[in-house]
Amino acid sequence: MIRLASSTKNFFASSICVRGFGLGDIKVGSTQRKPAKSISGCSTDKSGKRQEVKVRLSSEYVMMAKLINIHEHVTCLLLSVMFATLGAAVTRQPQLVEPKKQILDKPKNSYEEPTSVREDLTPKVLLKTTFKFALEQLFLRPESFNVLHPLRKLAYDGDPGGHLYIGFMHSFGLGGLERSQAKALMHYTFAAIGGCEQAQMILAYRYHFGRSVSKNCEVALDLYRRVAKIVEDDRTQNSRSAFPLEKIRLSDESDDPSGPTTNQLDRDLLQYYQFLADKGDVKAQVGLGQLLFQGGRNVPRDHVRAFRYLSRATTAGDSNAMALLGKMYLEGSDAVAQSNATALKYFSMSAEKGNPYGQTGLAKMYRLGSGVPVDYSQALKLLKLAAEQGFLEAHVELGHMFYFGIGVEKSYPVAFKYFQQALMQGHTSAFYYLGLMNGQGTGVVRNCHNAVDLLKEVAERGPWMSFMQEAYKAYSEGRMNEALIRYMFVAELGSEVAQSNAAHVLTNTNPVLYSANASLALAIRFWQMAADQGSPAARLKLGDAYFYGYGVPADYNEALQYYRLAGEDNFRPSAQALFNLGLMHEHGQGVPADNHLARRYYHLAATASEDAQVPAQLALFKMALAEMIKRMRSLQWIETTMSGLLGDNWDLYMMAIFMVFLVILRSFVLP
Repeated sequence: MIRLASSTKNFFASSICVRGFGLGDIKVGSTQRKPAKSISGCSTDKSGKRQEVKVRLSSEYVMMAKLINIHEHVTCLLLSVMFATLGAAVTRQPQLVEPKKQILDKPKNSYEEPTSVREDLTPKVLLKTTFKFALEQLFLRPESFNVLHPLRKLAYDGDPGGHLYIGFMHSFGLGGLERSQAKALMHYTFAAIGGCEQAQMILAYRYHFGRSVSKNCEVALDLYRRVAKIVEDDRTQNSRSAFPLEKIRLSDESDDPSGPTTNQLDRDLLQYYQFLADKGDVKAQVGLGQLLFQGGRNVPRDHVRAFRYLSRATTAGDSNAMALLGKMYLEGSDAVAQSNATALKYFSMSAEKGNPYGQTGLAKMYRLGSGVPVDYSQALKLLKLAAEQGFLEAHVELGHMFYFGIGVEKSYPVAFKYFQQALMQGHTSAFYYLGLMNGQGTGVVRNCHNAVDLLKEVAERGPWMSFMQEAYKAYSEGRMNEALIRYMFVAELGSEVAQSNAAHVLTNTNPVLYSANASLALAIRFWQMAADQGSPAARLKLGDAYFYGYGVPADYNEALQYYRLAGEDNFRPSAQALFNLGLMHEHGQGVPADNHLARRYYHLAATASEDAQVPAQLALFKMALAEMIKRMRSLQWIETTMSGLLGDNWDLYMMAIFMVFLVILRSFVLP
């Protein structure tokens, strides 16, 4: 039998019967809709002999089928595809006697075996070793295609990670697998039911935007809520930063190829701070200590060095350093043992100096009763003092107290106010609780789409987003295949930046995973995904693609639509898109020629970006010059005189002279 989940419980199933697909008959459940324990059917082996096959399902699979509202016939179709896809995985009972032995006895030329696998490994350790090897093959050597066999083995053994990555490979046609969104969706669903957070994110993203499935906000909300809870719990329990890892957009760096990369800037900045800190600069010691304590900007955590710098700054009397040391002692770390008494000492020293960080830390100890008696009134007093100074953590703590009614009367509107203030500066907990409130309609009118957007942001701050940093490192070091695979995986999770970066790698480098035409088609797909999430840069790229027929049929109407979306964005209007709209209205491409609208778009482009001011002014000058020459042509004596002197193309000569004059004039005006 195929092991699809760890638990085997009764499940709801209806009478579904599928014929064809070369599988014989597959029947699910019974006509009376009674609980069933397996799916039975017939399969034909290579010799043509029909054998009965049973697939045991858990209640969670049916719950997911009900959750995503799959029609019964579609459910059965997916099950039949599962039989066809796994092929040899739908094996007979004797082949399951020694699963560990099977994978070890495979010929060496079938795939490159991990050297660490031994006969005496337990099944659990073997599964972990196989999974590690499969990931190494997928991300570090994607062109080798040696990953398929171990991942199929993992999926067959019911491992959610195996289903996740086979789904990923089907989604993009990797490893020799056919590109099939139906099969990808099937494997993602199995992985999500098995508790895989990345698969749940992928499904949530697809249901939110309707990619290969019908849009369903409620399903997306439920899945994002699960992942966001894990991220928030992990952040609060393990002292992770409340702010996301930096997401580097490759197109921003390519705009100035001569400039330093983000990694170079980070290294230079770190060296500069370290130089100042070693010289005794207290602010540099605090900044470097906090960076090493929390990690970020491509700097790994180093609590030992952080403790050293913060201790020196504390000796100099810095209240921020005192608060950070208090946090370090409160939570315990590699550098110091957990000590409520020492944490209380440092938080009190910091709070006495009016430091909001110290006030918030001390308030948290009073709220939780960590080393002191629980005192909600004192905690509330300290938090309000810190909030008045604009400290984000204080706003979140106050929101938390009013949301749960801890020491105060529960008030969702007050909690909403505090969370909203923290949200404006990007605090993860604020996104999480506001997402819950929008999804439940507590303290605010229920709005499923707002809730999904907020919880999606939290989910995209999980530890799996470290793939972005690893992808950028591979890109910086010229390992384009690895960079592409990693960006593609995070793009599948729903990250707009990763989608844009994957398209950038496909169109600006030479990865060998796809042909030129396939790379362009895939880049269009990623630009479309990013454009659906509101990226002006992706919308501009799609506008260019439709304008020039780049990977898609040329279509001025589509180009206009995407240029308008990119140029009229309320937050990040694209100056290039506005300029292109001016050109299209000036020359009547896709729309009737309209000089008034053309001038308007040129003016908007000049306002949107300083870099667009000179091109926009030149375009406006050219339009004015063309209109002047048009008037001159209407005067017969000027037409006759100029034609006699310069020929029939005298207007072109005049325009060229004026343009040269304007360029010379600008060279004197600009520094």
